[in-house]
Amino acid sequence: MAYRSRAEAYEPYDERVSAFSSPYTPSAEFFPSPASPEQPTRKGAYTSVPVRNISEASTMHPRGRMGTTMEDILDRSKSREQQVLWGTKIHWFIPTAMMCLLIAGILGAMGHHLFYASLQGKQAEDQLMKVRYGTVLAYFTKASLVGSVVLAYRQRIWHTMRRKAITLKGIDHLFAVVEDPTSFASKEIYFKAKLATAMAMATWYDAEKLIPIASMLSPAALTAQLTEVVSPNTTCTVPVLNFTAENTANWREPKKGRFGHSLSFFNTTPPPPRNGPVWFDQPSFVARKLQVLATLSGKPIQITTPCSNHNCTWKASFQAPWYNCTSKKQAEVALEMPKFINYTFDDLAPVGNKIYFAGSDAEEYARPQPGYSNETLDKQGTFENEPAIWFGYIYQTKRLANDSGVVLPPNSKPPTAWEREIQRHVMRCELQKANYSINFSFVNNVQSSNVSVSGGKPVFTPPTGSTSFGPLDPGYKEFLAYHSLGLLVRQVVHGYVNKTNSTEPPVTSTTLSQTRLLSQETSFTVPNFKAEFQKFFEEIVVTLLSEPYLEIGATEVVPCRMTRFENIFFYEMQGLWIGYAISAAIALLSIITGGVSIYWNGITSDTLFSKILVTTRNRTLDKLVKQYEGVCLGGDPFPRELEQMQLRFGVIDERETDDDRTKHAAFGTVEETIPILRGDSYKRLAAQGSHYQSSRSWTSGSPRAERFSESFQMDTRYAGPI
Repeated sequence: MAYRSRAEAYEPYDERVSAFSSPYTPSAEFFPSPASPEQPTRKGAYTSVPVRNISEASTMHPRGRMGTTMEDILDRSKSREQQVLWGTKIHWFIPTAMMCLLIAGILGAMGHHLFYASLQGKQAEDQLMKVRYGTVLAYFTKASLVGSVVLAYRQRIWHTMRRKAITLKGIDHLFAVVEDPTSFASKEIYFKAKLATAMAMATWYDAEKLIPIASMLSPAALTAQLTEVVSPNTTCTVPVLNFTAENTANWREPKKGRFGHSLSFFNTTPPPPRNGPVWFDQPSFVARKLQVLATLSGKPIQITTPCSNHNCTWKASFQAPWYNCTSKKQAEVALEMPKFINYTFDDLAPVGNKIYFAGSDAEEYARPQPGYSNETLDKQGTFENEPAIWFGYIYQTKRLANDSGVVLPPNSKPPTAWEREIQRHVMRCELQKANYSINFSFVNNVQSSNVSVSGGKPVFTPPTGSTSFGPLDPGYKEFLAYHSLGLLVRQVVHGYVNKTNSTEPPVTSTTLSQTRLLSQETSFTVPNFKAEFQKFFEEIVVTLLSEPYLEIGATEVVPCRMTRFENIFFYEMQGLWIGYAISAAIALLSIITGGVSIYWNGITSDTLFSKILVTTRNRTLDKLVKQYEGVCLGGDPFPRELEQMQLRFGVIDERETDDDRTKHAAFGTVEETIPILRGDSYKRLAAQGSHYQSSRSWTSGSPRAERFSESFQMDTRYAGPI
């Protein structure tokens, strides 16, 4: 039964096109050698192209016909078994490559995670290099996952092109979309290759994270944050006070190498014996300086930080003087306040004209001491008591003053001299020896302290059986240190402030006006004056720590918490793994899709030029392309008529030779192709019971289809895979 090529159905457009559309049989002139007689050719089949024989015989007969065709050479180069195996089964490389790329991507993600986790909490040193390392790992991970998706995508598009007819332009876009994002502008790929298009989009979603490389460091996964870093197990050498050191201190031999280290100045009898007794004269200039600095600054003088280049906190404990204040009611004042003070409760406004007063309940230490005589020699430097301070002050409320106690309208004139109601207060403050517990904090070299005082006891504790404290008594110099600080404070607070009504200016007779304890706006004492005065004295005590040359100055090693703010790497695991998990999931789904496509295709393939070359052997396409000059040379732009032509990958024609009669698989028009199902090969195409024999979609409707149907039933030899 004769078979005519299906390409002959196309009418030749001219003589040149007609020549390409007809079977070609070389004439006798083409084979002039008598040793090579003409061989008959079958109608409708390709004729072997003669190849020049380069042997010696061909040299002697240059025009002699070659006895071996290219097909014979290829047949001899491989055994029949090799030809059967080549391309007829699913090759291991593509599935293995997809899985290896997926595994490489997952390993890259894990390596990226471990690298960032190793930097967590560490100082951000050489930050740029760490970013570069992370960029390399991220690029490797993303590239591996995208590579696996691309390989799966290629398998999917071949499956799609076997099942559906797609325009040539659509095929162009499917082949280029993973490399050219403009191919997404094609509407056809969204309707005829939905899954393949989704896979292509996934590759570009990941690729966006790859370009540019510098911005690919999985945003916000690893950052450098200013963080407080705590130094573990640290101790600090901090200043403390030891008032008992005054007992052994000798002003003639100061331990720091200069005078003025004691809180007190001393007198002695001339000529002074080397180790003779001394007695109190006045507070030392060092003590007075520290008191003035604390008083005028309104806060403790800052000490030298024991934590260089760090913020730190520590707790210091020691014994030091403290004023313990007790509020007194009006009745108690009348009974307990000594007449020596010369103030009474009624001296306070609005009854009196004083808004503040303070005085001691006993005489201060006399300067100079009484002259020498037989009666007074043993009284030099002797203390009979430690004076306490009595304070009187008022507090002006927000209630308007009137006789009935009713709050007046804001614009009404009060019936008294004071516009607001006034509360009168009296308190007694006693100098004591107490336990100080101070929490120090240095932040950015700025000191802050929180003082807690407990266990106060009177500082004046004469020996048993005595009512006085003299130079020969134990603890005399320690008592003088307490007394000096108390005296300095009493000198500040003693005096009064007069104010006859709310409109008259105040008249002050106290240095307390120089401190923060009196409001500079109203001249009244600050709110909560009792607590503020105690805090005021505590600040003077804390200021003593700033002078390292005091006799009472000491150091102590205590636990401390040293911190500093550093740029620390902070790894946000969620920010890294969300992106990687999505990418890995997309890659896995794509590989599954690609694997299913490989199963139904029966082979693995790609989009390399070699695959395009062997799948476009169609004389029908050759004839159509020749109508447009330059198209066959790869020129642009491509003719619109050809772009809109729908093609499908399937069985399109038959070739017959002396040894083989095969069905040909390639891209062709819808009318001349039939689908290829899984497991098909050239040999199976014509096998008994093949689905092509029973296909109604192509065996009816045209004489050419009938000829195809008849030819498929012929017993053919295997010539290669589809």
